This record gives sequence, structure tokens and C-alpha cells, in this order.
Amino acid sequence: EVLFFCFGRWRDTMRWTALGSAAFAAGLGAYGLVKLIRDDERVMKTVDVYVMLQLNAAEIPIDQLCKQMKQLKDVGVKGVMMDFWWSRVEKEPGYYDWSDYEKIVLLAKELGLRMQCVMAFHTCGEADGDNFVVKLPHWVVEAAKRTPGVFYEDEFGVKSEEYISIGSDLERILPGRSLVKRTPIEAYSGFFKDFKRHFKSYLGSTITEVQVGLGPCGELRYPGYAISKW
Repeated sequence: EVLFFCFGRWRDTMRWTALGSAAFAAGLGAYGLVKLIRDDERVMKTVDVYVMLQLNAAEIPIDQLCKQMKQLKDVGVKGVMMDFWWSRVEKEPGYYDWSDYEKIVLLAKELGLRMQCVMAFHTCGEADGDNFVVKLPHWVVEAAKRTPGVFYEDEFGVKSEEYISIGSDLERILPGRSLVKRTPIEAYSGFFKDFKRHFKSYLGSTITEVQVGLGPCGELRYPGYAISKW
């Protein structure tokens, strides 16, 4: 069974996922996280530990990533979490390329690690600590230029291009494979369906949880404190 979460987690799991992310962000890498976990071995007996992979995991050489993930497996980490960036998968409307991520899912399977997959429909690079930049698909940005109100906008008229406004979810503003335009909800649905089709053999075994981003930074909220606006 695959668990679908909208960022609802057990407190301890959140603590250690955040710690793993912080370890990589601080440059400690897998070795640093291994030491942190070993210093508190009791956590391994009370909660499944998942470690967030780097935001740009798909760009890391697979042999380097394999070494890091082996270290995590050796100390009892249950699995890893990885962002599947919208613009990296659906470069053109309705066409999906999962090759950058499939090699990592396969690696997790070979190492006996579980995987939490984040459907990332937001940008990266606007939050404190982001060391990687990824935009929305170019065809989303182009559609937004032709249609007012697609992005959130503050009282001064400043737009945030981090995420499509939920007010546009049911508007037919996005191109598809045919001449019929899609709503953002239909675009997200197409992404989910192709993810399920492509990774069917991993679901329930290697892939045990799917999380859905619902706003800026994947959080259900209005945009705020974007680095580029300070």
C-alpha cells in the first residue's frame, strides 16, 4: 500500500527528516548524518528514519549518490525522500520524462531502501537554505504571461512565480498535447497518472509514500519571505 500525504507526518519522523536535510545543507553530507544518528542510536529503535536527499539529487553522479545512500543504509536508515520537480519531468505539455529519477528509485530498490516521493509543483530557490534553483515549466510561465491572475499577487502588484494560485486551479489556461487547454488540476492529475504508470512496479515496495506539494515550497500557504524580494 502506498501512503499519500499532504505533508502530514509524525513528529519524530519530521524531526529526523529535517535533521537529515540540515546535515546535507550544512555540508556534512551522508557521513555527517551517519554520525548524528549514531550519537542517538535509540531513535533507530523507536521510529523509522527517512533522510531527505539533496534538492538537486538528479544532478548528482549516480556513483556518488550510491556511496551516500549506502552509508545511510548501513546505520539503519529506513529510506529517503526525494523531490520530483515538475519542470524536470514535464518539459513539454503532456510529455513526461522520468529518466533522471528512475535511476535513483532503482538504486534505492537495490540497496533495500524505501522511498518517499514528493510531487513538487513549485519552484526552488526562494527559501532560506535553498542551494538549487528550479523554475516552473516554461510553458506554465508563458501561459501566465497571457493570463492575468495565474500567480499570487500582493497589494503592491508584486507577483510570485513560485506556484500557480489555487484561484486558477479550475481555469483552462495551460496547454496540453492537443489543442484543448488544461486546467492546473488536470495538469497535476496527468502528472500523477503518468507517475503511477511509469513506477507501477515500485509502488508498495520501494515507493511507500507519495507527498503532494500544495503551494510555495510545497506548503499550503500564501507566498512569503521570498529571498528575491528582500
